[in-house]
Amino acid sequence: NVEIFTEGKTDAEIISHAFKVITDDETPYWSIQSCRRASITSGGATELAKLLESIAPKLSIENDKSKIIIGIFDNDAKGNQEFNGLRDNLFTNITNRIKKHIEENIFAMKLPIPNDMDMYLQDKQEFRFFSIEHYFPLDYLKEHNMVKETSIKGVFEIKGTKTKFASTIQKSFNEQLFLDFRWLFDEIDHITNQETKYTI
Repeated sequence: NVEIFTEGKTDAEIISHAFKVITDDETPYWSIQSCRRASITSGGATELAKLLESIAPKLSIENDKSKIIIGIFDNDAKGNQEFNGLRDNLFTNITNRIKKHIEENIFAMKLPIPNDMDMYLQDKQEFRFFSIEHYFPLDYLKEHNMVKETSIKGVFEIKGTKTKFASTIQKSFNEQLFLDFRWLFDEIDHITNQETKYTI
């Protein structure tokens, strides 16, 4: 009864694989997919926001009060823009990173940023760069040519081919690469009131 939607297809693939790696190959209690719809070629933060705003009537018709929908936004400039732009008459703030639909169990979440990466918590929206790939160690991202330096000390922007990187990471079962995904999974567990046994 838990459905998760991401901005992009590779986000969903990486999150799903990360869960299996740090739970000793357990099947998630949630389903996950990109917000991309059949009528368009790609997803993105704008499409995710539209999906979250439009899905409530469907849940109401189905009268499925047990279903939980979670939309995960990148904590970057565009993700913040669309998250903050969710309509106030539909969503209310739970925290500065989580919103909930006023009637249904529909949540919007910006990716949590690990404590040791607080340099990514920039005040100005245009200087936000945190995306799902940032959960991997910086050295690993550099090794795969996935980052470039920004003008902000210690802050890197994701570049390169996300599809190729996602394909590569799904072949790895090294738990140490997926340590920081606990920040995301713990928050999902908190929203859904679930207890998951992680190996790290």
